[in-house]
Amino acid sequence: MRWLIPALAVLLVSGMVTNPAPSAAAPAGRLTGSATASSVAGPDFVADKVIDDDPRTGWQAGAGGSQWLRVDLGWPYALTSVRQTFGAIDLWTFTVSGSLNGSDWVTLMDRSTGLAGQTFATSVSGTYRYVRLTVTGAKHGHPPSSNDFVLTGSREADIAAGRPVATSSNISGYEGGHAVDGDTSTYWCAGSGSLPQWLQVDLGAPTAITGVEQDFKDYDHVAFVIEASNDPDANYVALVDHRSDNSYGQSFRDAVSGTYRFVRLTVTGTEHGHWAGSTGFKVFAPIHDNPAPRDLAVGAVATSSSLSVGYEPWHALDASTGHSWIAADPGSTFGVGPQKLTVDLGNASRLTGIEQAFLDNDTWHFVLDGSLDGTTWQRLVDHGSGAAGQVFSDQVSGTYRYVRLTIAGPSDSGKHWPCSQELKIFGFGSPVANRRWVEHSGPVMRYYPKHYGTKLTTIIGQLDGLQEQGYQAIEVAAPYAGPRTPWAGLGATDNYAIDPSIGTMADFEQLIREVHSRGMKISMFGNVGYASPQAPFWLTAQDDPNSAERKWFDIVPADGPASCDETAHRWWSDRAHGCYFAFWTDPADANAHMPSYNFANQEWRDEASRYLAFWMNKGLDGFGMDAPRAYLNINDDISNRYLTNVLNNYNAWTLPEGLQASADGPGDLLNGVPGLHYNTIQDLYVSWWGCADPCSRIVPAIRNGDPSQLEDFFKASRDAINQQGGVTMSMPSWDSDINQSDGSTVPDRVQPADVRLLEMATIATMGAQFYLHNGNHMYLPQERTIPTWTADQQAMVGKLLRAQSDYPALDPRGLRCRLPLGTDDSRAYAYLRTDKTGGVRAIVVLNFQNAPLTVKVPVGNAGIAIGQTPVDLMENTPAPPITSSDYTVSLPARGFTILAVR
Repeated sequence: MRWLIPALAVLLVSGMVTNPAPSAAAPAGRLTGSATASSVAGPDFVADKVIDDDPRTGWQAGAGGSQWLRVDLGWPYALTSVRQTFGAIDLWTFTVSGSLNGSDWVTLMDRSTGLAGQTFATSVSGTYRYVRLTVTGAKHGHPPSSNDFVLTGSREADIAAGRPVATSSNISGYEGGHAVDGDTSTYWCAGSGSLPQWLQVDLGAPTAITGVEQDFKDYDHVAFVIEASNDPDANYVALVDHRSDNSYGQSFRDAVSGTYRFVRLTVTGTEHGHWAGSTGFKVFAPIHDNPAPRDLAVGAVATSSSLSVGYEPWHALDASTGHSWIAADPGSTFGVGPQKLTVDLGNASRLTGIEQAFLDNDTWHFVLDGSLDGTTWQRLVDHGSGAAGQVFSDQVSGTYRYVRLTIAGPSDSGKHWPCSQELKIFGFGSPVANRRWVEHSGPVMRYYPKHYGTKLTTIIGQLDGLQEQGYQAIEVAAPYAGPRTPWAGLGATDNYAIDPSIGTMADFEQLIREVHSRGMKISMFGNVGYASPQAPFWLTAQDDPNSAERKWFDIVPADGPASCDETAHRWWSDRAHGCYFAFWTDPADANAHMPSYNFANQEWRDEASRYLAFWMNKGLDGFGMDAPRAYLNINDDISNRYLTNVLNNYNAWTLPEGLQASADGPGDLLNGVPGLHYNTIQDLYVSWWGCADPCSRIVPAIRNGDPSQLEDFFKASRDAINQQGGVTMSMPSWDSDINQSDGSTVPDRVQPADVRLLEMATIATMGAQFYLHNGNHMYLPQERTIPTWTADQQAMVGKLLRAQSDYPALDPRGLRCRLPLGTDDSRAYAYLRTDKTGGVRAIVVLNFQNAPLTVKVPVGNAGIAIGQTPVDLMENTPAPPITSSDYTVSLPARGFTILAVR
């Protein structure tokens, strides 16, 4: 695309330096250079101290207000991560930007709405010479500072990402493409345990390569070889041979040389019986100091005004012509009027061009707009008067985070609906490749406003406290009009109104705005399965057989109560003179049967879609469904068409509450993503509610002092759901402390604080959304820790929440690889965690003994640099340096550590 090249000229001139470039074969690691700052507090706080690899020293500004720190790496590098440690814990507002020439900047990390903590990190992509930290505020007045500003990267870039892959075999759902998809959560797995097995990447043309990397799902002794050729069937040359040394580890990066098109991994043996596979297979080539614009939209968030079944908006951004976004039928409720596809790159980026490809060659009327904030838009491309063709390429310029495609309607022939086969956005920047916000999300506080009589304005008043404690989202259960019972008010009397006991619709809309102003998310837990028996529309349905409301329910005329089979959930209605279906009955009132909506009728299916769109259009970030498996006459197809397809137009968290694990496995949990098309699954295989002691697999492991079985549990549910493209949510099992009948505390079930904190640490680090106030709502709605705990124990809750919130290695998506401890595997649990793209890493070590314990954690061949000083994320202090491939960790009884590593 020649039109993209001229826009590069200005960027390159001042980015050149005369010193020779570092070797391209050097592996990724911490980068150094020179640093300057807007001001300094004195000679002990100069800027260069942030890059001296000594976290005990650092920069501090000599003035307040907005202050900056800038690092010149001396040469362009392909960055992989940024880590910033401030001088104190506070609610910090800051950004990190990158540039090639020191003049044209793009955003690498945006925390301008504030995030509580001290150490923050992000994965980064793109090539930069200059990196700038800009601190705009600290809530409690701490001066702008940096104890450690860590930039990682190399002079190489992965050229295998997204390339075609062939394999010797694979399990369904674990295809070879998962090894090059840039997602550490997913992996290729061979179709059987027999060896050898191979995976081959086609680079498209003979290319000079300088490095290869193979990442396994498990830490093991593995025998493998990496070969290359320019003939897919012959003449392979060994680049890396780890067959004779039987290498022990998980991540292997080696320098190589040569010009090849095909690169093949062959696994020939494993010590512990793991099947051949790859969670990341990378091939490196030298970066260009004058990089061309790239497609920033691949894998970014996409939302739409409407969609057709199976043609969700993100298909326009998956770098595949085999998938597309298609709007709804122009004659349908959601297909009327102009249709929009909006892309959120996640960070402000400098754009040079946009390419929009339709499915068909026709005359189309469309425009493209750009925005930095998603509110104020600027016209970038105008084909509103009509343009003939299928693929349209246009030059653009400017810095934007959001790009919106608006298609006026069907093509001029009337045969083709609004669509996008591919929407490519070219430019320079570090886009966030998360399909949904939930993939990178911190702890969630759940509210039950009707149940506890909590006003929406009261929740608004608590947001600052939640943000400072580390929460990144809230969920509001059943805020719509309806009685307090059952189940915190899930039965509605008006599906489109806020219950007066908690506030007004204006209050709810203000709550959404206040949440978003803090950079947080808000979801709603609701119900399209049944109504309150007090609902006016239910009374109309009973009274008027010809009403629209009658079609929302399943009422069968009958002669009297004896005609109704109550064992089949059929109940008599005097008003309707018939039997109606109600799956649920209020536990507090045996006569309050909750009339079920009937998904066999189109009228209710359409109404359910309108209902969901109404609430999502208020600005919600997600919707959780109450017990969707119990909905009357629903199946996967109906659920997809009328429920999740509506939610998939939005960047939405979607959860099907109550999917059940089986006695010997995760069972129905594994159907929520591929079958029902939700993206978040409540992991009832690991931790559940509505039960007696222990309500958890983690707590018995702590009691017994043996965590060795947890790995299999986490692999079966959490890891499997990540592989499907979803995430899990989990909560502490504090329900087991509560009597299910009257809500009183059961003393014999109460666990000591160290047990509960270790349970929390396991959930917060294993890779799941961490929830509080679930099930029986812990103790009281205003309490976020257990009131009998000591101040230090309660403070530990905030440390855990902030660690997950601030450090993406603990995201719900990302690699979780057990680090084997030998004989200590039955006493402690250690694992490597990474974010989705693998740029941010952490080591987690959990002591399940009720006594101090010292263990040796293997870190060799785990993508962890020897010689570094990790950061203890619980205390934000330097941990002992890593000096060898075995890292010694000492923990107190039932203690744990979370270490930021590179």
